[in-house]
This record gives sequence, C-alpha cells and structure tokens, in this order.
Amino acid sequence: MTAAPDSAAKAPFSGWRIVALAVITMVMTSPGQTIGVSVFIDPMIDGLGVTRDQVSLAYLIGTLSAATMLPIVGRRIDRFGLRTMMTIIALGFGVTLLGMSQVQGFATLIVGFLGIRLLGQGSLSLTATVAVGLWFEHNRGFAAGIVAAVGGGMMALTPIALNGLIGFTSWRTAWVLAAIIVVSVVLPMARFGMIDRPADVGQVPDGAAFVARRDRSGHARASRPPSTRAEALRNPAFWLLAAVVATPSLLTTALNFHQIAILGERGISEDQAAALFLPQFVGPLAAGLVFGPLADRLRPRTLMVTAMVMLAGAHGVLSVASNVPIAIGYGLTVSVAAGAVRTLYSTLFPRFFGTAELGGIMGVATTITVAASASGPFILSLAKTATGEFQLPVLLLGAVPLTIAAIVAVTPTSRVPELALTAG
Repeated sequence: MTAAPDSAAKAPFSGWRIVALAVITMVMTSPGQTIGVSVFIDPMIDGLGVTRDQVSLAYLIGTLSAATMLPIVGRRIDRFGLRTMMTIIALGFGVTLLGMSQVQGFATLIVGFLGIRLLGQGSLSLTATVAVGLWFEHNRGFAAGIVAAVGGGMMALTPIALNGLIGFTSWRTAWVLAAIIVVSVVLPMARFGMIDRPADVGQVPDGAAFVARRDRSGHARASRPPSTRAEALRNPAFWLLAAVVATPSLLTTALNFHQIAILGERGISEDQAAALFLPQFVGPLAAGLVFGPLADRLRPRTLMVTAMVMLAGAHGVLSVASNVPIAIGYGLTVSVAAGAVRTLYSTLFPRFFGTAELGGIMGVATTITVAASASGPFILSLAKTATGEFQLPVLLLGAVPLTIAAIVAVTPTSRVPELALTAG
C-alpha cells in the first residue's frame, strides 16, 4: 500500500536502509558462494571418500542445474516483490544448508550444491542487487559500491570463520550452524525491513530531496525508456555486459574453489592459504569505494576494460606466487577486480535497461554468471589432472579476461551506444 503523500514527504529516504540490508544479505549468501564452500572441499573429500574431480563435477552439475532456474526467480521477484521472495529464499536456503550436513557421496553432493548455489549464490544475492537497482538511479553506482565494498569485504572474512567452525566442531556441524545463522538473520530482515519499491511508501529513487536539488541545478537527465526482458536479450549491450560479469565468476570461482590446493602446491600451508582470504577483505572495500562513484561518472567501456585487465593481472600474480607476500598481492588484485565487476553488475544493467523488468533481466544475467561459476572449478581441476600442476592452467586462463577486454574496447558505440552511457 502506498503511503500518504504528506507522511511520505516527512519520512527520511529509505534507500540507505535498503543499502544496509543489501550488505547484510550479501554477507549471508557466503555459505553458498565459492569463497565459503572452498573451505569445506578438502574436509568433505576426506570424509566422504570422493576424489577432487568428483567434487568438482558435482559442483558443476549442481551449479549448472541451479543456473537454469534463476530466470524464473528473477521474474518472480518482479511479480511478487522483494519481501515475499526474500522470505521464501531465506527459508529454502536454510533447509539446503542443513541438507549439506547430511550428504553421503557424489549424488547427494549434486543435490546439495544445486540447493545452495540456487538459493544462496543465485537467488539471495539477486534480491540484494535488484533492491539497490530499484531504490537508486543517479546515485546507483555509489550505492552499489557501498554494497560491493562492505558486503564483499565482509564476505572475504567468512572462510576464516567457517574454517574455524570446521576445526572446532566438524564440517557437518559447520553446515548446520551456517543454516541457523542465515535463517535467524535474513528472515526477520526480509519481513520487517525490506520495502519492495520506493513508490510503495510514497518515495522516489535517490530520494525526493536529492531529486529536487538535481532538478534545481539543471543536471536532470532524461530517462531512457525501460526495456522488456525480451528487448534486453536482443540488445548486444546485454551480452557484452553479461560476458564481463560472467568472466570473474568463471575464473575467481575456479581459483577460490581450489585456492588451498593451488597455494599448497606452492609450499603455503592450509592454514595460511585459508587466512589468505583475509586480504580479499581489503580488495572489495577499495573497489567499491573507487568504482562505485566512478560508475556514476565514467563511460561503461572504460570501467569494463579496466576490470578485465585487473583480473588478467591477478592470474599472472598467482602463477608466480611462491611465498605469502606474493600470494597476498594476488588476493588483493583478484578481489579488487571482482569487487569492481560486482559494482558494475549492480549499476549497469538498470542503467542500460531500466527497472520495469529488472528482476527478469538480471535473472538471465545471473543465470549466465552462475553457469560460468559452475564450469570454472571443473575446468581447472581437469587441467590440473592433465598437466600435473595448477601453475600453467592458472596462467593460461588469464587470457580469457584479456580477450573480453579487447572485444569491449573495439566494439563501436554506433553499434552499442550503451558503452558511452553515463549516469548523468
């Protein structure tokens, strides 16, 4: 129900509260993200008697299966709203995390990975991203940067916490505790904190005060007509942006999934390798605080190319990481690149295509990124089996973001005008 105009005018802008809730929501996706799952991999291999290739294949099948369902989730967000869908997703995510504590082998791993990737990495993170897109327009990059900086930074701490839980209890108990925490935090937040759209409480994106100041300054920008989901999928801008956001999903998922084994090959202990997720706390903070404001001011092409080049650089650093200081440099570089892309993901889809069917459009984009993340660990595992080491495959995979950067750089704006579209 829409609030009365007078009371809505007096109420403070709720968008920044939504940003805070989006940050918390992103952190709560961690047990379903590769950065969280990675610390469970070696204990589950030992406990279940399966091989690394089998776990990677189960992750691939489960994640690809989850990816096919995300467009449906996006359309349901458009239809039923954030509050309702976040509530349903939180309950389902909690149940699947409990299920992970009961896996017995390859088949149940597939089912478990399907659940946590669909509901955690995919659906719950989608609600946070869509929320920011709906509540901000001119300041969308800044708001998304905060979510990427704080949320991404806090997510980087979760492997340390989960690894501690596993060491203190067991990997099965750690899954149970993760389920309890997620449901206890997200469920009340969804029901009592989230607001579907600004219009539901008589507000506007960015807040009435900001819009009034912008209009008085003469900096108002004519709104682009919103695209339907079908129109967006026919636009080459969608596929260029999807390629950019999917590339770190493919690569950082592979690297995070096997990080302990990769660094172990370089003589770095398991505890040190897990602790090296800590530098990845700093990267999203820096990326969000820098790329967020820049996303509101610079052309998308510049930002997209920069993020891809940084990601390629991270592969180069990891391929020569023979000690902890170099590994820290890798952690910083890869997390800055991933944080930058996360900010662009939240900012550019609504800028390019509007918010009328944002859930459906971003649902397709999330399907692509989740499918990419499914492939990464399995590809790297097979490459390691074929070559006998991680170093060469890690280096060669760095060519992927360089290729995407080159494609974006040479695409003419006459064909894809969105590449030159700034926020104001």
